Amino acid sequence: MSPPAQEQWPALVEENLIGFFQHAARVRPSGKLLQTPGLVIAASGARFYMFNAAFLAEPLGEDPSGLSARIREAAGWLNGHDDGWSFWVCEHKCPALPPHLLQQVFRRNGLSYAYRHPGMAATELAPRLADPPPLEIRPVASRETRAAFSHINAHAFRVPFQWCLELYGIEALWTENLWGWVGYRNGAAIATAAVLQTGHVAGLYSVATLPEFQRQGAGEAMIRYAVEWARRERGAALSVLQSTREGEALYRRLGYRTVTYFSVFAA
Repeated sequence: MSPPAQEQWPALVEENLIGFFQHAARVRPSGKLLQTPGLVIAASGARFYMFNAAFLAEPLGEDPSGLSARIREAAGWLNGHDDGWSFWVCEHKCPALPPHLLQQVFRRNGLSYAYRHPGMAATELAPRLADPPPLEIRPVASRETRAAFSHINAHAFRVPFQWCLELYGIEALWTENLWGWVGYRNGAAIATAAVLQTGHVAGLYSVATLPEFQRQGAGEAMIRYAVEWARRERGAALSVLQSTREGEALYRRLGYRTVTYFSVFAA
C-alpha cells in the first residue's frame, strides 16, 4: 500500500483523531455521538473533559462569526456535562484565523485556551541510534493490563488515575480498531502506547512512560513496536499523532514532521 499524498496528511491526522474520540464515546453507556453540517460531537461522558469534544465538520471562511456560531452550537449540545467539555480546532480548517485570533473568538464565547498541539505524520521511522534496555511488551487484554495502562497515563500526563481508568479500564474500548500495549521492565509496568486505525492510517495515542523511567528509551521502544505492528498486521502506510510539547523532540528524531496544528479550548 502506497502512502497517501502529502497534501492529504492534515485531513488524515484530524480524521484519525476524531475516530479515536468517537471510539471512546461509542463504547461508554454515557457516550454521545452526533454530526451536523457544521460540527462533529464525540463526548464520552467521562470526567476527563478533553474526551467530551467538539470538532469542526467543514472548513471555515474568513468571517469569525461562522466560528462563533459553531461554538454556540457545540455549547448547546455539550453544556450539560458537569465536568466540562472541549473544542478541538484543526487549524487547516481555519486558514484565515491565526492562533491568536482563534483564541480571541473562543474567549469571547466563554471558552479558555488550553494548549496547541502539532499534528505530525511519517511514512517510516528513522533508523534506531542505540538499543535501549529491553522491554517485555504485552497487549492490553486483561484487567491487570488495563489498570497498568491507566496508572502509567495518569502519572505521565498528570491527571487523576480514576479519570484514566474511566477511559482505559473499559474492556470494550480495546476492540474493533484500537489496540494497546504495556511495556514491562524487570517485571514492572513502565510504558504504554496505543494505535487506532482509520483506513491505512495508524494513529498513535497514549504514548506514556512513568516519570522515573523517562529518557531511557522506553517511549521510543513503544512507538517503534506499535508502528511496526500496525504496518505488519494492519497494512498501515502512514503513522500520525498529536504531540505534547515534551514529546515533540523525540517524534522529530524518529522522522515525524508537523503537517498541521490543533488548538484546544476548554469550557
